[in-house]
Amino acid sequence: MLDAFIKKGVRRILEKRSDEHRNKKTEDAITSMVFTPLQFMISHQAFACFKAFLPELTKFVGSRTLLSHEIHLWPRYGERTQWCEPDLVAKFDFDIFKPLVLVGEMKWDSQITAAQIEKERYAAAQKYPDARVIVFAVTKNPLKGKHATELGCTITPMTWTDVHRQLTRFVERGGSNGATLLWASLVSKFLNEAEQCIFTGFELKSDDNLEFNFDSLPPANRASVFFEKSRCFSGFQGDYGRLPPLDASVLFFRRSRA
Repeated sequence: MLDAFIKKGVRRILEKRSDEHRNKKTEDAITSMVFTPLQFMISHQAFACFKAFLPELTKFVGSRTLLSHEIHLWPRYGERTQWCEPDLVAKFDFDIFKPLVLVGEMKWDSQITAAQIEKERYAAAQKYPDARVIVFAVTKNPLKGKHATELGCTITPMTWTDVHRQLTRFVERGGSNGATLLWASLVSKFLNEAEQCIFTGFELKSDDNLEFNFDSLPPANRASVFFEKSRCFSGFQGDYGRLPPLDASVLFFRRSRA
């Protein structure tokens, strides 16, 4: 699905157009695209994927040897009305000490609460009583005024832009296992297409006569807007004419002037 999203522009799967952008379905589709491939990897590859965007994991592992893993998407814990369904639960078994269980909650447009995190942490601890439970959360928008301790996450909550930043650095460093590096590259490209990305520079060619002809200005609440030459982000459009000289080291446009 990552390849179909990036290369073929696929955005809808067996859904009516009116259902395409329902929040829950969007979140579930993104969670599946990002984490389903890890189910088919060998253990050290899958764990390397988590460490690629969650570098804090290193301090929980040390020099232990990884033996096996299992990854579950939307497992249901509890009975009757007392149940919860974390987006992701990944269990990693090592040669010594306790297993490590990662509980992940991924949000796109909906909100995340401390009560939800605590409920999922408790359910995972009940399911795996001999394991150390590590909870992380990824959201589309920054959690204003909420720190990891307030939300109850073990690892500092991240935005999808933070994930893009970590994976971009991981890909640039290279030298990792082929499957892990390929996964990181695809997810990084997906987040770029989904406009949840860091600014990685302009893609300028040798032709200094390139011109941009856009339709409308960026939203008024944005003081500065960066453009990537290969594609313009939806809503970030304007008629800026010729590009600055190609020997300029930093290029950007400000809303206050063309």
